[in-house]
Amino acid sequence: MDLILNIIAGLILVGLLILIIWATKHPQKSKEISWLAPVRFYLTHQSLRKWTINIIGALLILWVGNFYIHWIQPAITPATMFPPPFNGPMAVNVEKVTVGPVVNVATYTGSVQPWQSNKVLSRVDGFVESMQIYPGDFVHKGETLAQLDLSQLRPALDKAIADSAYRFSEYQRAKKLYRDSVITPSDFDNYKRVYKQSVAQVQQMQADLQYATIKSGLNGYVAKRFIYPGDYVKKGMPLFRIDQLARVRIQFTVSENDLPYIHPGDRVLLTSPAFSREVFKRYPEWQNKIHYWDEDGVRRALLGKLKSGSKTDTAGTNSEVPKPYLLSKVAVVFPQEDSATHTGVVEIRLTNPSILFKTDSYIIGKFATAGVDSTLRVPTRAIISLPENEAKGVYLAPALSEQGFAQLRKITVGMSGSRYTQVLSGVKPDDYVIYAGQKDLTNGMSVVVLNRKNQ
Repeated sequence: MDLILNIIAGLILVGLLILIIWATKHPQKSKEISWLAPVRFYLTHQSLRKWTINIIGALLILWVGNFYIHWIQPAITPATMFPPPFNGPMAVNVEKVTVGPVVNVATYTGSVQPWQSNKVLSRVDGFVESMQIYPGDFVHKGETLAQLDLSQLRPALDKAIADSAYRFSEYQRAKKLYRDSVITPSDFDNYKRVYKQSVAQVQQMQADLQYATIKSGLNGYVAKRFIYPGDYVKKGMPLFRIDQLARVRIQFTVSENDLPYIHPGDRVLLTSPAFSREVFKRYPEWQNKIHYWDEDGVRRALLGKLKSGSKTDTAGTNSEVPKPYLLSKVAVVFPQEDSATHTGVVEIRLTNPSILFKTDSYIIGKFATAGVDSTLRVPTRAIISLPENEAKGVYLAPALSEQGFAQLRKITVGMSGSRYTQVLSGVKPDDYVIYAGQKDLTNGMSVVVLNRKNQ
């Protein structure tokens, strides 16, 4: 009844508005209509007509708003806007609640640095006369790398030697005259000073002749060459860089949030996108050092449950493809952080047979920042947030059949990792939790299990 009255009121307002507009545009015809005689005075005053039209228009706007709020909006429901949900069972994937390690693994990328790097600098000026080494060549300590032109140094040295011999004879003569009191002590000291200066000049030029032969300061590989034959070099100019790669240092830039959990001696797993079984066939020295582990094996290795000497690879309890890892240890955690990035440096040191690790190569390191050896655990992605007091929960699937009903179970969680989360209460071993498809579930909804892990 209220809806009918509301519609009638709206029609009356619309009719009045149409009548006034028509009478205004057709004043002659309106005079012929007898029942409009009572309002003929109103129709002849333009200002009154404008005010009336405005008032009726405002009332119509209010009527439309009121009609929408009270009658149209309540009728719009999710059921009218979206199709009804599928009434059949929801397809889900489930995994068994297990007892095992829960490790918070932090993954960082690092770069390989040579154990030592020697930048060979020129100690004299001159032209490069010859050089026989190229980047990638291995050189020994003391091996000649390049030879500078000696055509100007040798004549200058001969002249300096001759001058020094003359100064020596002068010094000997002055010594005799000084003993005979012919010259003063000041004159004798002057002869002596000039002679020592000439000797020092000869020694300096002899050293320059030796410096003109550029030699390596360590055993290593020529990483860079900055000169070519015929170049003119000045004192202090870089000529070569020699990298010692028999041992390497791998440096990781680690967030200050993880630094307190990483200490010298802690285990770390190293891997690289370039690592593969085919690669290590070419590096026989590394085959006994590389191990193939899945994610669960990674966590056990970081906790010390899988030893570096073990030759047993974990095939992956969850059908995961094992990846190659080198198990090593943290050598040093640098004591200073970067004030701009709030990061610190963690360094790994290891021998490098066959030069598997190249300078500046890309390495991935996995560090255990926290962990427990054995605890009740569920997949982290199975956990959902409950509205009450930031509680957590999981949906349990039927354990013995492929179809049944999902049960919402509130749980208490402990340590959380990327793969598993520790559960302190709420589930028991051999329960099956839903880890895929649970977002659209409600308690008691019918489900069908497509994939069951850890069966």
